[in-house]
Amino acid sequence: MLCRRPQRRSRRDVVAQRVGLLHRQLDRLPVQPVGVWAYNKPPGNTGPKPVTSSGCYAYGNIGAGGAYGSGTPAPAHLLGYVPAGHSLSLRYVARGRQWVMAMWNNGSFVGGIRWAFLPRSCVY
Repeated sequence: MLCRRPQRRSRRDVVAQRVGLLHRQLDRLPVQPVGVWAYNKPPGNTGPKPVTSSGCYAYGNIGAGGAYGSGTPAPAHLLGYVPAGHSLSLRYVARGRQWVMAMWNNGSFVGGIRWAFLPRSCVY
């Protein structure tokens, strides 16, 4: 019987697997129905906390059409920048699945604001 040494996985493979897992989790998050404060909206993810990949800008609004309807997201009201590697609590994915509403767990933006819209591409 031939024994084989287990294959070593590169850091890139591990990160790619983690990104794939998170994107599958993001796909399962509820898409926000019409209306800003729905009763079935979760308070934030309770599982592993995703982090920002390379840092990204956070916005206070992406427009009602972009968040809840079929319109194009129009980011407005720049709140600040979330550095790479910081933890987030996800609340929901916007309708077009290109933006997430998330809370910054490691800090806050101007005025103590912690919830913001971030591009989904910067979250893993």
